[in-house]
Amino acid sequence: MKNKKLLFILVPSVVAIWTLIFYKIINYTKSPVLQVNSNISIDTTNFSEKNMVIIPIIAKYRDPFLGYIKNESSKPEISKNIHQKNHNITTNKQPLKTYVNWPRVSYKGMIYNKQTNEKIALIKINYKDRLMTINQIVDDCELLMIYSDSVVLQFKKTKKTFYK
Repeated sequence: MKNKKLLFILVPSVVAIWTLIFYKIINYTKSPVLQVNSNISIDTTNFSEKNMVIIPIIAKYRDPFLGYIKNESSKPEISKNIHQKNHNITTNKQPLKTYVNWPRVSYKGMIYNKQTNEKIALIKINYKDRLMTINQIVDDCELLMIYSDSVVLQFKKTKKTFYK
């Protein structure tokens, strides 16, 4: 008898709690209805082309997809009807670095022969393990220097340091 009374209390309370949870989820997922007031008028008499100043945007940054700065062969034309103030804008014209597509290289370690005082580097080039000595060329990669934690390689006249 005691368990039956407890059952009559617990079942409705569980149903009420789950109903509350579902109600909050449904209200959260509903998007509110926005009302737009289209009776707003804009006064365009204060705007004139004589008061406007156009400042060109100089966006010289590296393209995140190509990996280098693009040369812009065509520059945007500015209308002659609009009067511009002469601003002293100076740009540093530096030569663009050419991008070299390096093969996949990782430095694994070094072997040092105490008898001949020769260093041999363990390098993985394009997923192939290689044993290289200084000034040896493998897959157009020349090994210039071997250190205990890094190597210096040259590929198509560009040098790059690879660390363990």
